Amino acid sequence: MEQVRCPPFGCSPRDTIMNNMSYPAPRNSKAYIKVCRQNALHRQGGLCHYCDTPLTSETVTADHKHPRAKGGRHTSMNIAAACSDCNNAKGNMTEGQFFKAVKKPPSATTPFPIMLAWMRRKLNTQTKRSSRRLDKQFNPSVRRSSDVP
Repeated sequence: MEQVRCPPFGCSPRDTIMNNMSYPAPRNSKAYIKVCRQNALHRQGGLCHYCDTPLTSETVTADHKHPRAKGGRHTSMNIAAACSDCNNAKGNMTEGQFFKAVKKPPSATTPFPIMLAWMRRKLNTQTKRSSRRLDKQFNPSVRRSSDVP
């Protein structure tokens, strides 16, 4: 039985998968994948890598930035935390191809799952922007780390 532990949410995002394992587990084991998924979720601040949707430990999926079908390796740095909708919409695309498809406004020929990912991304970025504006307006004494020069 593999003894793999996930990092606590208070640890540094620079912690790697090998620092969080009691001893190395095979890369194809469920325990290794679970730890990679949790590390990616922690590294990304609990948000989907593609659409910025908030994720939990139960809703996160491990997505290979460079797909294994196209020669991508099963390493912790090739795994991103993604919502299941983005993971399914991305399919066999590389990270760059999917970002390109999600960032540009959809056309009539855009597949529906990619159109939904574009809408989620747009909605989440506008919500974050509005939230920051409201915080600045109603809580001028509260400074965020992004406001510090």
